[in-house]
Amino acid sequence: YPDELVPRLFWKGGDFELDELPEDSSGGLFFNPFTRLPAEWLYVDFTERLRPLDAKLNWAIGCGRALPTRGNMPEAFQDVHPVWLPDKSAFLCFGALRAYPNQQARKLCIALAERSLPLREPSVRTLLLSLLYQMGELEPPPIQHTT
Repeated sequence: YPDELVPRLFWKGGDFELDELPEDSSGGLFFNPFTRLPAEWLYVDFTERLRPLDAKLNWAIGCGRALPTRGNMPEAFQDVHPVWLPDKSAFLCFGALRAYPNQQARKLCIALAERSLPLREPSVRTLLLSLLYQMGELEPPPIQHTT
């Protein structure tokens, strides 16, 4: 650019909370669509939530930056055990599915093999969809043969 102005977009509008950035020295609201968002914003605003009836279980769906105590949250939150989970082992299975990101496939296989989760429950389906989305594609890339 021939001048010293930093190229930016001027944004004034929208009811989305993230559009309400602090005003700069010129009094306008500037919005850079290419700026990295803080991880906390992504976690809070862009993570699927469980239905309102099961909002007390939203800790189970969260991933991203894991807390040091993330692994024992199912044990710590047994007092919020919903009635649609048949027993304690089902509740622990539900809470542990997303606890360790590198163990999600194994935890899912165990849950399906032991039939420990009620798959008709909307909150279980939301949790599983979130888990599968984060895991990504399960097919290995095609092998390319060289001669």
